[in-house]
Amino acid sequence: MHNTIYEYKLNVVEKQRLFLPLGSKILSVKVQRGNICLCAMIDTTAKVEERVISIVGTGNPLPKINPDQSFVHIDTIQQYGLVWHVFEIVQKDMDDLKGVRFGQ
Repeated sequence: MHNTIYEYKLNVVEKQRLFLPLGSKILSVKVQRGNICLCAMIDTTAKVEERVISIVGTGNPLPKINPDQSFVHIDTIQQYGLVWHVFEIVQKDMDDLKGVRFGQ
């Protein structure tokens, strides 16, 4: 295992895909030299997986997601006088879905 901190540039969009090594731990999101950057601790030898990131401005609705997904807040940042809220869209645990009725 070779743990390293990597930076990934993000775009201000409702949903974007990042390909991070399996088991990566997202640490924070910061503005650096005008770019929005996500910092993650990764294992450089691990296979990659897709992660979905959402950036939403204050006062704007969250994007639609599937009932088996949820938002996990990563960080809130400011850029050019705007406030952005950065989330990861993740699959809910099966325990979270108890009592949820689909198709109604």
